[in-house]
Amino acid sequence: MRLSRETPLMPRLLLIALIICSVYLVTQLLSKDDKSDQRLISNVNYINSTGFSIRSDSTNLETSAKGTVFVEGNEGIADRISIVAAIDIDPNDWGGVTFYLPNHWSIANVTSSYPENNQQMNPSEKASIWTTTDTKSEWQAWVEIGTERSYEPTGGGHGTVVIDLVYDGHDKSMPDSFEFTVAVGSKTVNGTRILGPDDVRVPVSLNNVQ
Repeated sequence: MRLSRETPLMPRLLLIALIICSVYLVTQLLSKDDKSDQRLISNVNYINSTGFSIRSDSTNLETSAKGTVFVEGNEGIADRISIVAAIDIDPNDWGGVTFYLPNHWSIANVTSSYPENNQQMNPSEKASIWTTTDTKSEWQAWVEIGTERSYEPTGGGHGTVVIDLVYDGHDKSMPDSFEFTVAVGSKTVNGTRILGPDDVRVPVSLNNVQ
């Protein structure tokens, strides 16, 4: 009789083991689904990206800018651009780094951390935005980081700059490319002060690049 009372335990143990295995498998599947969903979220509306780099090689300054341009838009049509750059400005440089932006792209936002780790300087005071109403000008606006109009260097430093642009030329056909210029440094030639003697033009495709 003792044997007949203990034998029902075996099926119950098997059932418990099956339940535990089932719960484990479901948990693993859900975990994989969550990871898949997270991967799908990244690079939403991403179209293209391009890198750039520039140094003040024509001077004795160590000012530079290096970054990446991200092109985004719905259904493969570009309407937003983000310029992300790491910058270093020489302690003796009053020119800093300037980003010249073309027509039909408006500045939505500029975020700058320059100069990082310097409590005596406010980053918002070291970034300025300039625009022009001249329709014949190649540049609609430009962003200056660490530029001193007094021509007096303020000690330099490093930081990160993010410039967000939105397309405002909806009355015109979308071009195939976007081009901007990054200029760095400063120097004096025959008594004339020159802002940004070294520059690079950065062409960016607005189409998907496979």
